[in-house]
Amino acid sequence: MLISFVIRTYNEASFIGRLMNALQDQEGVAGEREFVIVDSESTDETVRIAQQWPVKLLRVRKQDFDYSRTLNLGIAASSGQLIVILSAHSIPSGTDWLSGMIENFADPRVAGVYCKQAAWPDANWRELRRINNMFGSESLIYDGTQRGTGIIFSNAASCIRRSVWNEHRFTLPAAEDREWAAWAVTHGYRIVYQAGVSVFHSHRESCRQTGQRAINLARAVDLEKGRNRTSLLTLCEAAAWIRRDLPDVMWLENPKPNRLKLAVECFARAFWFVHDFNR
Repeated sequence: MLISFVIRTYNEASFIGRLMNALQDQEGVAGEREFVIVDSESTDETVRIAQQWPVKLLRVRKQDFDYSRTLNLGIAASSGQLIVILSAHSIPSGTDWLSGMIENFADPRVAGVYCKQAAWPDANWRELRRINNMFGSESLIYDGTQRGTGIIFSNAASCIRRSVWNEHRFTLPAAEDREWAAWAVTHGYRIVYQAGVSVFHSHRESCRQTGQRAINLARAVDLEKGRNRTSLLTLCEAAAWIRRDLPDVMWLENPKPNRLKLAVECFARAFWFVHDFNR
């Protein structure tokens, strides 16, 4: 069996070597492996480091990047029936990660699998909260019988079946993973959350970068729902951030930096979200 790895990179010189070594060390999986790197005009040593391994290198212009376009390009250039999708800064925490992911595909109805994520030691409290809320300790199978909660699926570290991708490619500029997983379940497939294996993955971003990430997700939701974006909607979403984050700041134990600075950051993220939305 050929397994294809599609890895997205942008200025990941500090991670790409660690990731490639970790993937080479994966045990318990027979067959060949191919590696496709899709790089968005990195300006550091990412590409040079990646080329120390037998990789197929694709490049996209930074201004042309969106998640679906990049992933579809990488997958189209690969050949495996199972496709492992990774951000370059998602590092498997053990040598059994790959086997724990692909064992789920013994069920022909499984379209995709994603795993538990753990924050890097330098993650801030918001990242810790996000990751703890999204990635629980119990494995789950989404098959359309669940009520109340939507599907969580993350292409930061996932594995998908090519035949299902051939039926429905990634479509949204962001949140493409959730949309694809929802489509799969709607069409009779299963999505598996494998809590038994994990990757280290979290973001360390400025307030403005966090705001931009939220903008990308909001635009994807607008597109998915056919929703017209209004200034009032943007303001309401920013206000909801503040209402959610400020109480958490007040109850943090031993906050770093101090509580006042964290409160200011809550307002700063909301400000940049509103300020940059239509720029």
